[in-house]
Amino acid sequence: MEPATILIVDDRKKNLLAMQGLLEGPDRRIITAKSGNKALALALENELALILLDVQMPEMDGFETARLLKGMRRTREIPIIFVTAISKDDHNVFQGYSSGAVDYLFKPVEPEILHAKVRVFLDLFQQKHALTKQAATLKKTVNELERNRRALSQAMEEAESANQAKSAFLATMSHEIRTPLNGILGMSELLLGLELPDQGQHYAKLINQAGSGLLGIINNILDFSKIEAGKLELETAPFNVLTLLDDLGNLFLEIAHRKHIEFYKQIDPAMPAIIKGDSNRLRQILLNLLQNAIKFTEQGDITLIARPVETMDTTTWLRFQVQDTGIGIDPERVSTMFEPFTQADSTTTRKFGGTGLGLAITQQLVEAMSGDIEVESHPGDGSLFCVTIPMECVADSSIEENAEKETSNHLENTVDFELLTFTTSVRILLVEDDPVNREVMRGYLDQIGCSLEMAGNGQKALEKLHTQHFDLVLMDCQMPVMDGFTASRKWRQFENEHGLIRTPVVAVTAFALQGDRTRCLEAGMDDYLSKPVNSTELRDVLFRWLPVEKKSDSDPNSTISYSESESSFHDSDIPKKNEPSIDESTFQQLKSELGADVVGEVVQLFIEMLPDRFTEMRTAYDSQAPQKIHQIAHPLKSASKQVGAFRFSQIATKLDALTRNDIMDGVQDLITSLEAESNLIIKELSALTQNKD
Repeated sequence: MEPATILIVDDRKKNLLAMQGLLEGPDRRIITAKSGNKALALALENELALILLDVQMPEMDGFETARLLKGMRRTREIPIIFVTAISKDDHNVFQGYSSGAVDYLFKPVEPEILHAKVRVFLDLFQQKHALTKQAATLKKTVNELERNRRALSQAMEEAESANQAKSAFLATMSHEIRTPLNGILGMSELLLGLELPDQGQHYAKLINQAGSGLLGIINNILDFSKIEAGKLELETAPFNVLTLLDDLGNLFLEIAHRKHIEFYKQIDPAMPAIIKGDSNRLRQILLNLLQNAIKFTEQGDITLIARPVETMDTTTWLRFQVQDTGIGIDPERVSTMFEPFTQADSTTTRKFGGTGLGLAITQQLVEAMSGDIEVESHPGDGSLFCVTIPMECVADSSIEENAEKETSNHLENTVDFELLTFTTSVRILLVEDDPVNREVMRGYLDQIGCSLEMAGNGQKALEKLHTQHFDLVLMDCQMPVMDGFTASRKWRQFENEHGLIRTPVVAVTAFALQGDRTRCLEAGMDDYLSKPVNSTELRDVLFRWLPVEKKSDSDPNSTISYSESESSFHDSDIPKKNEPSIDESTFQQLKSELGADVVGEVVQLFIEMLPDRFTEMRTAYDSQAPQKIHQIAHPLKSASKQVGAFRFSQIATKLDALTRNDIMDGVQDLITSLEAESNLIIKELSALTQNKD
């Protein structure tokens, strides 16, 4: 610590020497002045811990010197002790303190008292000096932290900007690649449906296989990018893991047999059936491992093993193993297998192909699900991949029953699309700017038997929608003039303003990144298809949103209504806006079959239940409970159709379809339309039941 500086001011040299002799020490430096002016100069030049100031001096006395010192910013905080031989009367003491002194000593000074007082002020100075240094250090630290914070904030902004640019680039590249790929796969699929010569069929099949391979690479790159950007979202829902394993087993059993290798599946009897987790990601993990096993195994067998390893509270750790007798991997290279764009060695890439992304994605998916993945392998002895993932146990019997019911319904509703037909009145508007994709969709829809109109952009689509009726709109998202998002929002606004029944709008887009589906639904679309679209996916969407008829197995010329997905009545049966809400011929037929009294009771019951149903639907909407609305709307659509309220039934059907799929966009408008229509049918039903003829 540096010595503190003390200034002694006295006009007599012997006094200066005496005071200096008394106060000298290793922790202090003594300087002297023989006048007030000299004292002022030294005070400005030095950092002083204390001033010992005589009062009676020529030219400028101590009181005036003290006042001048206290008047200057640099010196006002220096403590001053007067040391004087003048009288001890109160006036002098008061004047000394008024001048800014902190103490007042009289000559001759007692050495002990002087040392004690000087010691106090030196300690105060050292403490103040230490605090000042600490404050300076703290300020420097704060400034450095602030600079670091700003640098970090800027780096985060730059990283976010770079991430957004990367996401935008991926979205654009996805769109630009998927759009022509949709044409390639679509046209090759249409060619395969034609009666071509054997060589032509072979070429078309090769084109389709190459396009499908390219699609797989694109999907892997997009998946990897989403995981790398931290945008991967996992779902949690109950599902039947045994059904999932059976589906995979059946798929790879056929693939393995085509390659002349054996495929085995070993499921532990203790394996739970219904668990909660992300079934799609688990399927993707096992698909990647099984595809790798198939790719790298030329002879021998592949085994899929599943078993529970540990249960804690409501969590079960499940272990899935994929074992093969393939080429194997050098243990020294195992650690690099999970690095992106990496394979065991360059000869593997040359012989078997691939991007080296599959295992990297698999590892990241496993880790995202709080699991771990291990591998054991030796060249020539095959490989064993072991994945252990925690899944939530399903203890609630109702949840288990629902999951089993959904699986059962899925199997029951699996329909041979070749047996499906659509009513001839179905009209579809395709909004697509790419001419190749227009032709692909035309080919698909011609096969199904739908009437098709086309528009090259959103503006032209709105013009057609304003003047023509369509049962469904297939909407591309990125188009010139007006994109699909804007067109959908404008059409929904037009429907609301004019009280029109909601027309299903299905996005058919090459955008395939996280959030694209949500963006489409927020724009007012009802469903989503990602390009490239195949005929099965397209038929599935049409099956959900359009009136469908299914040919009977017993009589190929007859048709039966397949109404679980949508209504089975024709648009020609639906009253127009200016026509009655009740189809009188349907009502009179019901009346003749059941009798006027029975029909009157049925109608009365139907009318009385409507207010309660609307109250329940409004409450469910406020609670954002789509499944509750689905439970109310589902019976309404069939009950209303029985009495001939086809327009009411159509609105209820659309409401049922949206809420069944947990879609709330547009639901409030449909409830309002349904309630308005109910007022009309109540009046008409009351009039018809009162008519005894």
